[in-house]
Amino acid sequence: MKNKLDKKWTIIIGVVIALVAIMQIVNIVWVPQIKETSKTVIQGVLNFSYYENRGGAFGVGQGDTIGFVVINLIVIGIIIRFLILQRDKMDRKTLVSLLCIMSGGISNLVDRLWHGYVIDYLDINALIPFPIFNLADIGITIGWIVLIVSLIHYWWKEVRPLKKQK
Repeated sequence: MKNKLDKKWTIIIGVVIALVAIMQIVNIVWVPQIKETSKTVIQGVLNFSYYENRGGAFGVGQGDTIGFVVINLIVIGIIIRFLILQRDKMDRKTLVSLLCIMSGGISNLVDRLWHGYVIDYLDINALIPFPIFNLADIGITIGWIVLIVSLIHYWWKEVRPLKKQK
């Protein structure tokens, strides 16, 4: 039993490290190439543009680096605690969603601690102007979407029938 748990934790930790590493490697290797000049991939739709985000999502709270570091650490701590307490009880979708959220959060935390800001570079303006974001933001967003869908699915399949029985 202990070896099985150790293997699962090794995989979980390995996935988080791999995702954070990919996100940070993009920042280190590729982002400097667009720092001086934006690169257009699809005219009017997708650009790679360098942006130093000193706030949160959509630029909220500009300049509150310490506040965002504290919030980031709290959220990561909550996810770790939840994983420790519930890992054997949660389904794979929930686990994957939490790992995406945590990996994106850790990557953005590394940016804040290392640079004092989050490096954003994906600039999508297909139909409406949209804030510039990064791979970590994609991981966080996908993680939250999968988690919400998973929770709705759980409620629909497990909780709702129990409420109907009462």
